[in-house]
Formats: sequence, C-alpha cells, structure tokens
Amino acid sequence: MPESLRKLKISLLSRPFSLAAMVLGMALLGAAASSMVQGGKDSSSEEKPSSTIEKTQVAVGSEGPGSDIHNIRNHGDYLATDDLPTQETQPGGDETGVSRNSSHTEVRGEADAGDPGSGDPFSEESLGFSEPQGLSGGTELTADPNGNSAAVVTSDADSAPVHAAPEHTAKPAAPGNQAREEKSTQQAVNLMTVADEQLASGSYVQAMRAYQAIRQKSQGTPGAAILMRLALCAEAAGRRAAAMEAYRKVASIQADAAWAGVARYGEARCLAATKRHRGLQSDLLRRVLLDETEFVPTVRLEMLHLIGRDLWKEQSSMVSTDLLDDKTLTVPEWSADPARLLDELPLLIHETPTKAGPIQFQVLHFDDETPEGISVRLTCGTTRLEPLLQNLLNGCRLECELSSQALRQLQGRTQQIHVVDSRLATLLDGLTIPYDLCWRQQNETILIQHRDEATPEEFRQCRLRTAERLLRTAVTEGAGSRQTGHSRMALATLLYEQQRAADAVQFLQVQIESEPRSVVETEAAFNLGKCLMVLNERNEAREAFLRSIDAAGGLIDVKIAAYIFISRLLLEDDQGKLAVSNMMRGVALSEGTQMEPYAALQLGSAYLMNGNPQGANSVLMERREELIDGPGREAAAFISALARFRAAVLVDRREREGWSVVSALSEFKSDNYCGGHWAVLVAEACEDLGLEGQATDAYLLALKKLPACWLRDRTVMRLAARYQKDQEFEEARLLLATLTASEANQMAFLAKLRSAEVSLEQNHPEDAIRTCRLLIDATDTPQLERAALRIMGQAYERRKNHQAAIYCFAGMLPEESLAEQNHKPETSSTHASDNESHNH
Repeated sequence: MPESLRKLKISLLSRPFSLAAMVLGMALLGAAASSMVQGGKDSSSEEKPSSTIEKTQVAVGSEGPGSDIHNIRNHGDYLATDDLPTQETQPGGDETGVSRNSSHTEVRGEADAGDPGSGDPFSEESLGFSEPQGLSGGTELTADPNGNSAAVVTSDADSAPVHAAPEHTAKPAAPGNQAREEKSTQQAVNLMTVADEQLASGSYVQAMRAYQAIRQKSQGTPGAAILMRLALCAEAAGRRAAAMEAYRKVASIQADAAWAGVARYGEARCLAATKRHRGLQSDLLRRVLLDETEFVPTVRLEMLHLIGRDLWKEQSSMVSTDLLDDKTLTVPEWSADPARLLDELPLLIHETPTKAGPIQFQVLHFDDETPEGISVRLTCGTTRLEPLLQNLLNGCRLECELSSQALRQLQGRTQQIHVVDSRLATLLDGLTIPYDLCWRQQNETILIQHRDEATPEEFRQCRLRTAERLLRTAVTEGAGSRQTGHSRMALATLLYEQQRAADAVQFLQVQIESEPRSVVETEAAFNLGKCLMVLNERNEAREAFLRSIDAAGGLIDVKIAAYIFISRLLLEDDQGKLAVSNMMRGVALSEGTQMEPYAALQLGSAYLMNGNPQGANSVLMERREELIDGPGREAAAFISALARFRAAVLVDRREREGWSVVSALSEFKSDNYCGGHWAVLVAEACEDLGLEGQATDAYLLALKKLPACWLRDRTVMRLAARYQKDQEFEEARLLLATLTASEANQMAFLAKLRSAEVSLEQNHPEDAIRTCRLLIDATDTPQLERAALRIMGQAYERRKNHQAAIYCFAGMLPEESLAEQNHKPETSSTHASDNESHNH
C-alpha cells in the first residue's frame, strides 16, 4: 500500500467520529441525487405537440402494429432512461457525470456495444436481413402468443412480466405510462431525425450505426422504414452487394406493393451501378414492361430510365472516353442522391398503385402493320408464353414464327400481363429479352429467334432498338424524374451513333431548354456542339460550346475540350487571332489537369497556323516537363521542330532544324489529333522540305477530315495547284469542280479562275471561256476580272478568234454574238483550206 494511503487510513481510524460523519454525508448526497434524477424525469414527461410527432411519423413510416414507432413505444424501457444523455455510475453508487455530447456519438457507442459484428457496419446482421442472436440490453426474440411479430423478452426483472404478458391481458396504460410512451416516441423520432441528417450530410457509417441502434431498441421484427434506411446507407457508402441483399429482403417480406416496389427500385440502382446487365434485363425488365400493377407509376418510370440506359450501355460501341474524338459523345454516370431519395420516400409509399382490371384484349391504335404502330390493352392471368405470343400477334393481324431454339427456351415458361396502353413492340421486348431472344419483322410475320441464331450485329441492333423505345417512353412519360437529363443524353448518344445527328440535336436542345441549370448542362451543351459540327452548323456549334463553358458546375475537362473545339472551328474559318486568344483562356483553365497537354498543343498549333512560331515555341517550353513523356509527346516534338525551322534565318541553322522536322514527321500521326489543321501543318512542312509525295498525301488526309470551310477550300486550291504542276489536269479539274458550287467568296472565285486555267491547259478553250465569263459576271474585283480576261484572250487565240482575243487583252469583254460570228468564218475558211490541201 502506498505511504499516503496508509497514513490516510490510520488518520481516519484514529478519528471514528469523522468517519461516521463522512459515511452519513455520502448517504444524504446519494438520496438527494436520486430525488433530483426522478424529478427531472417527471418534469420531462410533459406531452409534446402532436403535430411534430405526426410529421416525423410520415417521414419514418405509418404508425401501425408492425411499424418502428409502435415497436419502440411498446418497448419504451430502453428509451425512458434518457438514452441520449447517458449516465456513468461508479461501483460505489455515485453518479459521476452526465454526457451531453452529440446524439450520433452516443448512438454509435451503443451500437458498438450491442452488436457483435460492429466491426463491419454493413454486414448482413447490421443491415437487418440476418437477425442477431442477442440484442442490446440482454433481449432475445420469442414468438408472440397471438401470432404477431416476434416479441422482445428482456432479462430485466422489472420489465419482463410486462413483455411476456399476452396482448389481450394488458391493462390500460396509466397516465404515467402514457407519458413515458410519448416520451419514448419523441426520443425515437429525435434519433431518426439525427440519423436522417447524418445520411443526408454524407456521414453514412454514423447514420448506419444510428439506425442500427433504433432497430435494436424496437420490439419485434424491424419495420420497412428502418430496413430501407439501412439499405440506403449501404448503397450510398458503396457497399452495393450488401445493399442489394437488403433491398431484396425488404421486397420479399413486404406485402405492401408500394414498399416492395421501392425496394425493387433500390435493387435496380445497385444492379445498374455494378453493371450487372443480366439482373436488370431478366426479372425486373419483365415486371416493368408487362405488369403495371407490380409498381406504383413513379417507380415504374424510374425503372424504365435505369433499364433503358443499361441496355444502351451494354450494346453501345461508344466506349471511348476521349473527349476530343469527333465520333463519340460523353454521358456522365447517374448516381442517386440519398437525401433526395429519403425525401421522396413518403411520396412513393403513399402513391396509388394501378389496379388489375378484368381479363380483356383490345387494339387501341393501329397506324400500320408494324409493332411500333400498334397499341393494345391487355389483361390476362398466368399463361404459357408460346400460345400467349401466338394469340397476341394474331389479334394484331400479324403472324408469329418461333425458331427451334426459341421454342426450347420458352418451353414451360408462363407470364401474366396487365397493361392499360402499351405498344406491341414493348410487349414483345418484355416477352423475349429475359430469355435471350430477339425479334424482327419480315413482311407480316414476326420472327423470334435465340441470340445464337442471329449475327452479333443483328442482335446488337435489336437491343439498341429496344433501348431507344424504353428511353423515349421514359423521357416522355417520366419527364419529371431526376434521371431525365441522363436518359436524354443517353438517347441522343444512341441516335448519334446511328448517324442520326439531327434527331440527337433535338433531344439535346430539349434538355438544355427544359432544364437550363441541370447537373448535366455542361455535358449536354458539349454534345450538342459536336452534333452541330457534324451537321456543319458552325456558328450554332460554337455557341453550344460557349454555353458548355459558361454552365455552372460540370467537369473541368469537358470545358477545356470545349475550348479546344472552339479554337478548331475558328482556325477552320480563317479567324486565327481569335482562335489564339480563345485558346489562351483554355490553357489557363487547364493548369494542373490531365487536359493541360492537349490544350497546350492546340494553342501551339494555332500559333503556327497564324504565322507565329515564337509563340508556339514559348507555349511548349513552359510545359516541357508535362509534354516530354506525357500524352501528345509526338505532336509536341513536331510543333517544336516546325516552330524552330520557321523561325530560323541562317541557312545552316535552317538546315539543322529541317532535319529535326523530318525526324519528328516520322513519328507523328496527324489523323490521331483533333482537327484537320494538323494534316495541313504536316503538308506545309513537307512542302517546305521538298517532300512532294508526302505533301500530297497530307493534303488528301486534310480533305477527308475537314468539313466545308475556308481551310478546306484553301487546301483544295493548293492540292489542285500541285496536280496542275504535275500535269495531272483531270484530277485538278475534278477537284476544283467541288468548289464551283460554294458560296460567292474570294476563295471560290480563285477556284473558278484556277479551273479556267486547267481547262485551257487541257486544250478545252470553250470551257475556259465559259468559266471566265461566269467569273466576271459574279465578281467586282478588278484583279480577278483582269486575270479572267487574260485567260479568255488566250482561249480565243487558240480558237483563232483574234478579234475577240484583242478585246480581252485590251481589258474589254467581247460580246458573245460578235465572238461567235467572227469565229464561224474562220472555222469555215480553215476547213476549206484543209480540204484544198487534201485534194492536192
């Protein structure tokens, strides 16, 4: 024993009166503390306003015999002792302190103490679909004598008789007990509110433990409201496999179709997030498309959004994530917001479900003899699939032909249908997709075959047509869903992939106009710009890209890619200075992102196209470390070498840099980069180095990549000049003919002038004269008129019409009648002289 304690003991023993006084004082203090605690309990048991309780009960779930509020109220002993301010009692009986910390901290401690599997808050036991062996506070589950849900028997001697007594022998609650029950209910409501706030704020583990504590304190089997919240916590935390099992448990034990439908919706979200296509496209697709009584209308439309996008994702070839690829669009992933789902839960479970009507079949709409144009109303009980398909199609004046594998696949399978107004194509999708079948129409016959009997492309197109139908229905009938923006973008991407850019533009414009501040505005405007570029609506495309940049939120990488596309459009329209200034803002935005190398390369190429090699070199030198081993290394080497070559003045320096350009060209592939101006830069570099064949190939590649624009016209002119130089006049004439129908601008006039020169060199003076006359009539430029008159004079001279040639060389346009009259005698005299020489 320590010396200080030994001295204290001797001192107390030597003074017995002091020891007795101390013991008496401790007893009085203990009695006073007990009185104060009991008084605090009585004063806190006042009746709370009923409106607050009712409001929270709506958010938690209806208060019935099996609800969580009812369970907690009947098992109020666990909450009546002020669970939130917990008290710690020493072995001697003194209450040393009361903890007034935040509620979620106390709830977490209780869950840890009572749950043996608290190391994993998302285990089966924690989520409520695998009941624990023992509950917190020494409770165990027993069967209720009345056949109701399992009752909780506690080891506490005071409360055991109350819970063990049958329900019909329970005495009316005393006023004190009623106050305790109301207090227990209010505390349960407070706990649920705190847990909901934690879930909405992203504290998923804390919310999970709080819900677990409420579940453990409730009597009997946990209610659907608690189980749904537990599953939602697991889903939000990324534990989708556990959440999926929890949702399935709720759907299996709930007789209420609303709760079961909401649980199925949660399961569908988890399946879509984990890309388990088979799970979505088998049972859930069949339920959604064929039985409208299975889900409430809102949940059914939400499921249509999910299933339609899942079908598209599985079969889409746009797997590239390259934002600068002209052939792909970007669709952000949709993720459920737990706070919004929690707010929408009371609305979903109280929505009126669709009632099953009597057995009937009626053709509501018959536009043409195609499943897309036929709408039906059908209600039937469980029926074998083979006769169901035969009778359904025969009733719509179509024939049904099933392949041998399809017959084996449908053998013994049954289905019931309850649809009020559905297209025949949608019913066929629901009857075939779950069994790996596909259908197509041939004349008046619907051919149904197994996926192994069709080619991969036929099967893929069949599934994409189904995805388009489901997405169109979802965005039309379920336009109020939070998923509508993502579904419209998926539908637009599907149409764009099928070379239907005009239809894709329609859905993207509807999305931007109907939801101007949506979470997908940046991506929707960016995709709209790409679609408009395909349609060559260049000004509208530039406006769409600018809207993508100005939109609030969105991915920074998408905004940087929009800057790159705007710069590309400006370069192609002969607005180089504006392209450079625009791209400088894009480079500033891209600092520190993965798009910074691409933005720097685009700015460097814009400097070169604008005749500023020093600017291009400075941009690359500032980002040397990022470009030397990063993406675009070959393009950076080419731009740097070409910039140094064009900036060189001395002959020996220019020769050295020329070799660097040749070395860079051997590794650089211009067709892998955004825009046709890269191929133009390669062609110009090859021309400067005297690589004639490579220059022609690069110009041809540029023509393939460039749309109808100023840069393409200039490329055509340069390539035609090369053909003309190589005496390939027919290729030059055909190439220049593509520009004659373009709008009246300076480039088109130059192309017509070059076309007249080619016709003259091919010894077609009539074509040259005709082209020059059209050019003179269309332009007011003196330089072009003089050049056209010079070519006309040479053409008339070849036709031996010297008088018309004199007029042209004098700067005057000869009249057509005079030119033809003067030409005819010369022609006849020429023929006469030829005949005379022939006779001699």
